[in-house]
Amino acid sequence: MVLHIAKIIIDFGKIKFRLRTTKALRESVIGKYHIMLIFLLLISVNIYQANEATKPGQIYRENLLSIVKDIREQAPPQLLSESWINFFLREIYLKEERDKINIIPIYNIYDAKEYEKWLKENQYNLTEGSMLVTGIGNYVHYGCHSCGFRLNQFNGKLDPGWKLFKEYGNLSYLPVPEKAKLWVWEP
Repeated sequence: MVLHIAKIIIDFGKIKFRLRTTKALRESVIGKYHIMLIFLLLISVNIYQANEATKPGQIYRENLLSIVKDIREQAPPQLLSESWINFFLREIYLKEERDKINIIPIYNIYDAKEYEKWLKENQYNLTEGSMLVTGIGNYVHYGCHSCGFRLNQFNGKLDPGWKLFKEYGNLSYLPVPEKAKLWVWEP
């Protein structure tokens, strides 16, 4: 965004202004600083638009960091989440906890209904106290809004063995908004 503003300033600086004003007006404070006012307005609009453009990422990150904090505190024996988030949890956010938390990889599954099927087939192999992240998936800006454990896209409900640990913010940028949730397996 800074580069964009700099380009606007450079382009704007190339324009020759010929104001039809009196000499007194040109020499006044208003006359000298009218360009600064225009730039302040442009910068304000630019900052507002940058904030709006990054809002989905802000919402996503706020929820993800809250979930990571709770996972660290709880240190579950096993953790389930959408495959791309699994990668980031394992390699970045929970790298130090890899010895304590087994982040279960889920490969070649993308659609929410496939995740639902996988969960039904594998949940009884989980250790009691394992955790499940739902509602938050990958690719904030690039689609894949049906990827991962999206409960509002499941055909049925979670097994009663899954107890809600915590509910986080609403992911309002999704075509079908959903709250991120953290669940504990207590069969």
